[in-house]
Amino acid sequence: MDTKASKEVLIKVSYLVNLNEDETDLLDNITSEISHDQKIVINSKVKNIEWVETSSLELTPNEMNCGKWSNCESCTTDVVRM
Repeated sequence: MDTKASKEVLIKVSYLVNLNEDETDLLDNITSEISHDQKIVINSKVKNIEWVETSSLELTPNEMNCGKWSNCESCTTDVVRM
């Protein structure tokens, strides 16, 4: 019998989504699509991944600490620490 103690780990994942002005209604659908429990297989072992929270934040460089890289136009911001 395996008597090793288990621990819970919170994994935070962020996605950058580029939406045109006429696509803002897609945000709810995208959020719904990624907000659910999953089963993943790592090294032939199935792990249940429990969804906990989803949030979105519109990045506005004039009002917050974010911007775009000049070479690739990807957004960047400082990491928020817990």
